[in-house]
Amino acid sequence: MLTFSLDVADTLRVNKREEERREEYHMKKSTVLQGVVGVVIAMMAVGCATCGGGASDEEQIQALLAKWEQACVAADMDQLMATISDDFAHKGYEYEAADKEELAAFIEYSIDEGYLDGVEISFEDADVEIDGDTATIYPIDFLNDVGAATVELVAKKEKGGWIFVDMIIEGI
Repeated sequence: MLTFSLDVADTLRVNKREEERREEYHMKKSTVLQGVVGVVIAMMAVGCATCGGGASDEEQIQALLAKWEQACVAADMDQLMATISDDFAHKGYEYEAADKEELAAFIEYSIDEGYLDGVEISFEDADVEIDGDTATIYPIDFLNDVGAATVELVAKKEKGGWIFVDMIIEGI
């Protein structure tokens, strides 16, 4: 399992904690990226005799999370929507997006309003739970210039691989 988290406290404490976490996050991200690059290079050099020719579910989900994170940080609408299934369905109360089209409108609004400006995402306290063809990733820390939120992503294994079918956002 992977691990990632976020505490929401009063405004002053949150702002101070966010700055501390951002500094810590950048240091950890650099270390993690170096490790990931090293593992990828090693796997490419040696090959993976036990993988049966394809990436495991865990590796596919990690790649999907990385793509989602990069798209959020870049505020890249097309790349972000590429991580979302055509069967996206959200019934939560925190934002209105019953389907992929409504989610696209919500994301476009969020980008236009600057909610992805300065975004930092941490998977440090997140757990990835895979149950058959469904995976839940929670909690994901989402920090931006406005504040903080906690995200839960639900992915489903479809013909093309793993893709997100729901996104729950706490703290917006």
